[in-house]
Amino acid sequence: MVMDLVKVSKNIADRVQERFSDLKVDKPLSNLIEEEIKRECIGTDQSNQCTHKK
Repeated sequence: MVMDLVKVSKNIADRVQERFSDLKVDKPLSNLIEEEIKRECIGTDQSNQCTHKK
């Protein structure tokens, strides 16, 4: 379980960093992080990793 959370966190961080470096629209970093968290949670079968509404 802990390794799953570490993997999810790394995936989110990697994608946020990638999007941030390619950012063409002025969007707050917190919004990018929130979007990636939602994508990661929707993409997993383990809904208990998500603490927000889908």
